[in-house]
Amino acid sequence: MSTFKEHASPEYGSDDEDLIPGEDPGLQSLLATFEGRHRGQRASKSSQTKPREGRWPFVMGILKETAPTLFATIIGMVFTGELLEHVSTSEALKKIDELFILIPMLNNLKGNIEMNLSARLSTAANTFQLDDGPTRRILLSGNLSFIQVQALVLSALAAVCSFGLGRLLATLPEAETQAPPRRFRGIIRASKWPQKSPGKTKSGFREFMAVLSIGMSAASMSALVLGSFMCSVVVICRRFTLNPDNISPPLASCLGDLLTLTLFTFMAVTLTRPFVYSTPLVFVIPVLLFALLITALLATFRNKSVKSMLKDGWSPLLGAMVISSGTGIVLDSFVTKWDDFGSFAIVISGLSGSVGSIYISRLSTSLHATSAALSAKSASPRTSHQRQLSISSGAVDPTEPHRPLLTAATLSVVALPVQIAFIAFVYSAGWMELPMLFVGFYLLFFCFSTAFSLVLAHFLTHFLWARKLDPDTYCMPIHSSLVDLSAQLMLAGCYQLVSALGGDVKAK
Repeated sequence: MSTFKEHASPEYGSDDEDLIPGEDPGLQSLLATFEGRHRGQRASKSSQTKPREGRWPFVMGILKETAPTLFATIIGMVFTGELLEHVSTSEALKKIDELFILIPMLNNLKGNIEMNLSARLSTAANTFQLDDGPTRRILLSGNLSFIQVQALVLSALAAVCSFGLGRLLATLPEAETQAPPRRFRGIIRASKWPQKSPGKTKSGFREFMAVLSIGMSAASMSALVLGSFMCSVVVICRRFTLNPDNISPPLASCLGDLLTLTLFTFMAVTLTRPFVYSTPLVFVIPVLLFALLITALLATFRNKSVKSMLKDGWSPLLGAMVISSGTGIVLDSFVTKWDDFGSFAIVISGLSGSVGSIYISRLSTSLHATSAALSAKSASPRTSHQRQLSISSGAVDPTEPHRPLLTAATLSVVALPVQIAFIAFVYSAGWMELPMLFVGFYLLFFCFSTAFSLVLAHFLTHFLWARKLDPDTYCMPIHSSLVDLSAQLMLAGCYQLVSALGGDVKAK
């Protein structure tokens, strides 16, 4: 994927000779697309220009693609929560408590990595860079090697941090380290750290290597499997004239958590079996993974389309991890105070964040496409037929405005029925009792959370773009962590308000 500097509008300029448009295969293909088909058609240009797409087709294009995706996101959240419920009582986590600390950190990092990947590939697809076979192979292989580097480095960092925190918690009184037994716990980034197992021996070097092996191997396999899946999703969307901006970000977030947790569980159960744990395998795996890291690093460095991201793609992920850690500290008391807080916290933050991620991906694509068209000194679309294919289902067109209000309103409208469907499901399944007063205020606060997510997505994307920072790399991690914080604070306010009004919400 070409970086922001490669697509920057002319007024930004660039001092890097490697980023000259003519030397970048992705941008060169893109500029040729915008320019090549119109050199002999300037006289008839006005007759070939397609009128601006109407509001109703624009809205329906978004609705028919985002609604199934958001429903799938909710289902993925439920499965992830149920899987975590099983994992939290497994023998592997009882044997090495630091693994439970690693789960939310690893999910946070991996989800953001895949969301960034989906945003970059969606921009590439909607700016025609995936239409050319050689360019497509360069972009996809470069992005896969880059997310492998990110996954291995950040999972190693998360493993070190979780092991250090586990050692610190071992010195604290037992009452200060107890974690509430909650449905969906640990997926929410505000849960307390787990309690040390009674009579457990002190963690040592072998335990540290086991944590490192499990975290890095799960992250690496998840990056390979989910990264390949997201590449396929974006290419298929382009093939069938669907807009990947509407589909890929929520899928990346939801499947990232589910797949990472599944692989994490598999590796934890396998490596903590007595006949495996006592072997040198826990020492060999990290060595092999660091060798893989060096290989992926070299492959990324040699790929011009992603080379520059080796120095630019880290700070937003680390910043998001810091913000999410602060979220856990601030909201710790609320998680333990109210019944079913964790279940609702996942959905209100996850669904609001998914809506915002779609908006960010669409807006970022629009900014990149418009900038590339300006760089080509041509705001003209392709032929009339090709333009219709490119913008069908709400896909981006460089000559069309982003329509921020209409896009935000459409995403808000589609998110509310999905939220109502979740409430109906958990109520009919008998998972929780829901007073009507609470349901009404919860939906109201969900609307507030969704509005905040969309407003933040709009201004944060423009803020980063104006400062020559690619929103595809910088925006989603920061946005998701801030939405998590704000959504769960709003949920806490909802519980407090309903309780003050005499609603039957159960306190701990």
